[in-house]
Amino acid sequence: MYGSQRTIGMTKKQIKRMVRKEGLRYAFTGVPLGLIAGLLIGFIVYPKGFQIKTVAIYAVLIAIVGVVMVNIAIFKPVRVAMNTSPIEGARYLAYSGKAKASSKLHRNLSPHNLARINIQRNRQKAILTLVMLGVSGALLLGASTVAGSIDPEKQATFKHYPAGSILLQVKNQVGSSFDKESEPYGSSKLQLEENPLESQTLRHDLENIAGVEKITAFNCVHMSITFPGGSGSLTSIMNDFPTLNREQLAEKQAVLSSGTADYDDMTERNGILVAENIASVGDTLQLEGRSPDGSTFNINAVVAGTYDPTDLMERNPVVPGSPYFMMTYDMAKNLTGITDQTGILALKITPNHFDEVLSAVQEIAEQSGKISVNTIEQTIKNIQYRYSSSIKALYMAAAILFTFGSISLMNMLMVDFQNRKREFGLLEAVGATQKQLKAMLSREIGIYLGGSLVIALVFGSILSVIVCRRLDAVNHCITLVLPWLFLLALVVVLAVIYLIFTAYAKSELKKTSILSAIREE
Repeated sequence: MYGSQRTIGMTKKQIKRMVRKEGLRYAFTGVPLGLIAGLLIGFIVYPKGFQIKTVAIYAVLIAIVGVVMVNIAIFKPVRVAMNTSPIEGARYLAYSGKAKASSKLHRNLSPHNLARINIQRNRQKAILTLVMLGVSGALLLGASTVAGSIDPEKQATFKHYPAGSILLQVKNQVGSSFDKESEPYGSSKLQLEENPLESQTLRHDLENIAGVEKITAFNCVHMSITFPGGSGSLTSIMNDFPTLNREQLAEKQAVLSSGTADYDDMTERNGILVAENIASVGDTLQLEGRSPDGSTFNINAVVAGTYDPTDLMERNPVVPGSPYFMMTYDMAKNLTGITDQTGILALKITPNHFDEVLSAVQEIAEQSGKISVNTIEQTIKNIQYRYSSSIKALYMAAAILFTFGSISLMNMLMVDFQNRKREFGLLEAVGATQKQLKAMLSREIGIYLGGSLVIALVFGSILSVIVCRRLDAVNHCITLVLPWLFLLALVVVLAVIYLIFTAYAKSELKKTSILSAIREE
């Protein structure tokens, strides 16, 4: 067509402008439609997040990116169009591409062999067609594998419940907020006066509950730590923090990323071990807690060593899990006066007995009035809530990418079919039947779709393994699950594309006669 227009006087510059305007017209129509569709999808999925200002900012940015991408996409076609000579335009066969002549003496021109030859003679187009849907399928499988493999229970067990799925803790509040005796370090007061978790009666009652497999005591004291946060501000965390005896502290030396865990030195100069993202060895942090006389102490603690919380919980776990800092038993005793420092009892439950044990434990805790009960189920729900939006986004992105990949493939195949009408007419002229042409096209689309499926499976698996390993290394939140439903959906979609294209080809071949197919070119 461009060659024909050159014969009637159009210049290269005019053709260049014409092709570029054609591409931009698609952009000016498609980008607004895409923005509207994205806006509707986002609003339907999460209406609470809809903000006019945010929508306007991102709409402008996306529109600019869309127009830039269209200009990049049409750069090569524009150069091809403006450099097409009238002679090339008159004799060009769209599907011939960079076909190579063969020196073979004999070639079997069966429908199946013709399909293979047609694919081989334009390898660039074949690769583009395979990659188009293959990459979309790989992204679909990768995203669905990651989303389906997120395991909140695994993360909760690793980070917070390494010794049991039920934790009994000393209640932190003594009295109500209207009571003069209420104080922020109530658990320290209970531990100092009469620690409820040290009660032999409590231990006996817990051991007699059917389904309790093991009870493990952990020392901890309620304190707050203040350390430098982002932008020069200070961050204060109040929680139960582990206290370690001499043997336990010696074991922690193996997981330190820097510094030394020396029990006597840390006790003498108020040394602590902290998570490596909080401070460095030698830094001074502020600790606050309850003194033996009921007043609040505020001291400077020196960082004696640092650790990676993930490495700590993997190699030598403590409870409470993933702590911001740890101290020696004697340091906590000197500061608070507490000798019975048991702050948590972890209960390991036999399978299928969780509900019965929890009910019995809660009854015991209510009778005591000084014990709180925390379960892994609560933590799992919190983790699920944090991941829910990310999982939805992964599924949606995968579905959208695959949908548009499928549409692009169908568009390419149908345009390619129209460009090859003269070829079909010539094949019929030398004796090929429509049934043979249908078999040839079916074999071609089968090769494309089969190749796309292989690419999707191979690259999707590689992508899934890499991302899942990375996430599991950071959060220990992955239990690899194959996305059978999405894999089935991928196969079904490919089968639907196959059926639609074969039906389309069958219908179009019936409409086209030999002479009209040849004359159209």
